[in-house]
Amino acid sequence: MHTNKMNQLLEEKQDIQISNTFHSIIVNIIVDMITNKLKMQLRIDPKIPFNAFIQNIMGYIIQDRLIYLYEQKFQYVLENSVNISQNESSSLIKLGFTNNCELYISFLIGTPFNIPILVNVDLQFEKIQFYLIQSFIAPISCIFHDILNEIYNRKKFQTIAYFKFFIGGREIDPFNPQRLDNYSLEQEINLKIIPRNKKPTQQEIDKINCLFTNKRYENSQIIINQLERDTQEYFKVYLTNTQQLIQFYKFKPISHLQNMLHEIVLEKDYGILRENNLKWYINGEQIYNIDNIYSNTNLQMDVKQSQQFQSLFIYLTGNFKEKIRINLYSPNLYYYDEYLPLDTLKDKDALANYLILKIFGPNLVEKDISVLDISYGGSEIYIEYNFKCNN
Repeated sequence: MHTNKMNQLLEEKQDIQISNTFHSIIVNIIVDMITNKLKMQLRIDPKIPFNAFIQNIMGYIIQDRLIYLYEQKFQYVLENSVNISQNESSSLIKLGFTNNCELYISFLIGTPFNIPILVNVDLQFEKIQFYLIQSFIAPISCIFHDILNEIYNRKKFQTIAYFKFFIGGREIDPFNPQRLDNYSLEQEINLKIIPRNKKPTQQEIDKINCLFTNKRYENSQIIINQLERDTQEYFKVYLTNTQQLIQFYKFKPISHLQNMLHEIVLEKDYGILRENNLKWYINGEQIYNIDNIYSNTNLQMDVKQSQQFQSLFIYLTGNFKEKIRINLYSPNLYYYDEYLPLDTLKDKDALANYLILKIFGPNLVEKDISVLDISYGGSEIYIEYNFKCNN
């Protein structure tokens, strides 16, 4: 069914030059995707460029919704084991395509994209709504933790509030360690506050305790309230040198300040500077890579010039977080982002213990989880864990 529909659609494409004349050839295409394989047979003019051929058929061979959640990477192999680049402009006939030949297209799993997750919170007498941006293979327990953190940042409860969590109408354990994609790709999570006259479960109590005892790792930066985006789109940077205020967009890395800074530098006639002439300091400490440094509060920036070294020294003061990519593996693979205050990154072991606690909860940490190895690479943390009963 897919093949007939696809052939019909492809034949409507004039630029792909489908032809039933003796100049055309039949190409057998085998596509290996995430959840299934697709086979199709196309009659096509062998003189068209390979990249044009691929561009016109890719929209039809991608039937699997999961593919769109990953960085899309494909491998193209002709039956004679020749690998072909997607950007190859040579014609099919020059690349060795013959009548009834086979082209194998494999989808290579890349980095999962972060997706928007709609969060609906029922506070009994009030309802709030916001979006969470996170990897769809993040553990559900971490997503719940960050949602609670955002709720408590927004609402000043007179007493401790406990919540129940739902996905697709089904109640979910607060410390459920499974990945989001195991439950739903509808990207919607619902919370209901537990009335004061009802007693929360121990798991629900532990979830709030975990939040309160680890406030130093607050991770609300990934929350974007699209309903208030017009009023919260940017914040201000104050330049003490020139007593000038500039606007800086929220949820952008500090490296985006470079473009603004270059404009200021040119205006003040410091000269045109290359990127490696900029030396960055955050709260008095030199930072060599600012690509993953974020802030969503007003900050102060001092700019000083060194004539001797032809450099500019930029001193930033304020509240900053670093985007850390968390990779947990064995027996299950998790991948997600944490935006963590810079001062919490110095004690890596304490950070790893917090991440394990956040995912599995106190009971599993005490009884069943064993951390086998912790390694660090740039802005990534790799944690290998196992269940003790499997050792």
